[in-house]
Amino acid sequence: MNPRPIGRWFAWTRTMDHKTSKRGLPAPRVLIAGVALIGIVVALAVQSSAPKRHIQWETDLAQAADRSGTDGRPVMMYFTIDGCPPCRYLKKNVYLNERVADLIESKFVPLKLDLTDPTDELFEMSQALSIRAFPTVVFFDSDGAEIDRFVGAVDVDQMIDILKGVLNVADPT
Repeated sequence: MNPRPIGRWFAWTRTMDHKTSKRGLPAPRVLIAGVALIGIVVALAVQSSAPKRHIQWETDLAQAADRSGTDGRPVMMYFTIDGCPPCRYLKKNVYLNERVADLIESKFVPLKLDLTDPTDELFEMSQALSIRAFPTVVFFDSDGAEIDRFVGAVDVDQMIDILKGVLNVADPT
């Protein structure tokens, strides 16, 4: 029995135009694509099973101010609009994170204000607060004084650092 040279054995992979090899086996491209597809499905399944928590956003400014005054928690005002890629990033990657959601819900009064089609009152407030880009997040203490703000998307660790920094300013004890 003459052993076949390895180079000759692999030569058929370069010249194949059809979906199966001479022996009826799937072509390497098909195998690679199948393995890649399985990998993507597994990755998505693992990602979707990661713990996610939805923040219960307040949407009424007066109610948020009342809760903040009663609880003594700072207000986290999240200004957003439809069709904003950084806003979608925050929504899907940061606000659904369990650590972020727990910290926001336990230590802040979360207020989400959508400026896609604002009321006159909401528009005037956004002008008074100099909201010029989205997303903008503004933090107020329970007395209504602005503590901090940021514009644009941040990742989970940056968000947690920002939230902890605001809490240190709001209640330095």
